[in-house]
Amino acid sequence: MQLFPGLPVLQRELAELASRRRTYVVRVVAICAMAYVIWKLVLSFSAGEAEVQTVMGAQRFEAALGAGGPIFEGLVTSLFWCIKLMMPALCCAVVTTEKERNTMGILLTTKLTPGAIVLEKLLSRVIPMLTILLLVFPVLGYLYSLGGVDLSKLSGTFWLLLLECFLMASIAMMYSCWFPTTAMAFIWSYVTVAVLVLMGLVTRDSDQLFLLPSELWDAGLRASSFGELLDETMGTMIVIASLLVLSRFFLVGRAFVSERSITLKLFRLLDSFFRWLNARTTGGIELIRDRNDLPVHRPLTWREESRKALGKVRYLFRILVVLELPTFFLCTLSAIASNERAFQALFYVEYVLWGLGALIVTVKSCTLMSSEHARETMSALLATPLTASEILFQKILGMRRLLCVVAIPMATVSVTHYLLFGNYVSMHAIGYLLVSITSIVLMLLSVAILGTIVGTRVRSQTKSVLISITLLATWCALPLVASTFAESAVGRAAYVTFSPYSLLEASERFLTGMLMFGRHWNYVDPIGQVWWIPVLMIYLIGVVASLGFLHLRGDQLLGRPETFGGRSSAERV
Repeated sequence: MQLFPGLPVLQRELAELASRRRTYVVRVVAICAMAYVIWKLVLSFSAGEAEVQTVMGAQRFEAALGAGGPIFEGLVTSLFWCIKLMMPALCCAVVTTEKERNTMGILLTTKLTPGAIVLEKLLSRVIPMLTILLLVFPVLGYLYSLGGVDLSKLSGTFWLLLLECFLMASIAMMYSCWFPTTAMAFIWSYVTVAVLVLMGLVTRDSDQLFLLPSELWDAGLRASSFGELLDETMGTMIVIASLLVLSRFFLVGRAFVSERSITLKLFRLLDSFFRWLNARTTGGIELIRDRNDLPVHRPLTWREESRKALGKVRYLFRILVVLELPTFFLCTLSAIASNERAFQALFYVEYVLWGLGALIVTVKSCTLMSSEHARETMSALLATPLTASEILFQKILGMRRLLCVVAIPMATVSVTHYLLFGNYVSMHAIGYLLVSITSIVLMLLSVAILGTIVGTRVRSQTKSVLISITLLATWCALPLVASTFAESAVGRAAYVTFSPYSLLEASERFLTGMLMFGRHWNYVDPIGQVWWIPVLMIYLIGVVASLGFLHLRGDQLLGRPETFGGRSSAERV
């Protein structure tokens, strides 16, 4: 570690990263992902652009000149997406971990200035990302040797990739300095990146200043020299510098901020306003009142629904309004804009709502039990005369209102599909509506159970959120990646069935295979007509089996002592 003699924080961070097993796991996964991308790009190029011949058992391109250009562009695009997906996750916990460990005060009492701490923390996450990119640089050099890529484009690509790394890292760094927990920094980092990507898609055809280096790459490198490229990326460098300056001030100003819910504060402020308005207009009539009565049955469910913001009806109703009004507007706009294209825009709205709903339920479910550890109330909870399965089931049941609020916007898109295609009294249309609603219920229950199981095994709320989101993303992505190796449509459907995405695709293929025939295209999807049956059966069995697992292994999951004589410690009280 003598490479950085005057950077103690950077030395410590790199040493800690080198001692963690997950650092090498991430690198191996990244290498495998890049190898898969390169393999798919070579196959697509060989099938569409070049004639592949087999000579002495080896494959070569008959015309290799210029073959590197298309593969180079596809690989660089994949690298930009890799940076967008990995860099916020690597950098969002760089400062919040110090706050959660209560070591921020010690760090600030050293001789290091806040600016030096921010820069060293930033470099400690950018350097590992650059090592992952360095693994692909030899491949880029080889593609350059094949032709189709000039030297200015190659050097400009390296510069844009470097800027993309620093931009994504500076965004996550700012949120890590502002928020007290890693979970909040994680969520807001990805929300900001998603907003920037959407803004880039909207302004792609305009001549406005490009903020993301990937947008400049997609628009084509028009700079003939490195100086011109610096001029085009000056806005990005200014944004990076501004974010780092904000991080420097937030590091000190938000070093000892307590964890408080901004959303809850906003809701309480709105409560006071509406109560004043209600008193002035209706004389204080309230349709929904907070009930302070004690529970008769299911005390933990009552606690989740009456003592927490995401369980109270009036707060959930406001969340529903925030989600439902944009959903209704987007459904109407998408239906009008894509009337001639079989309302395909509605599918994109549905993808976004399913992803958002899964994220909300995951974050809530994985903190059901980990929050008890964080508040040091787990011991008191385990001392109650409730079995472990009752504790877990009542906790999950306390999410029923939130699940309904999340499911309503998702069901709105399905109902819109059902109404737009006409003949909604037919058995096919009613069948689609039932299949779609059943898929929504099974997806939300599956995600809630997964998050609950993770929350019982991981005591830290931050780690439980990150692990749950990672597991959910892996569960969704791996079957989809494996399906690309299938040689038939049936094989692809078999692979995709094991991804929660299949619940969405199966219901929509039932719609396209049954209701669109003769209206927007003249073919029938035979797989889509029957695929929903095994998909719903598999996930229904999975949900029941998971609930059975919670019932049988609840004591082990919650850390209760072993049972004696078939009775748990709670039953002996």
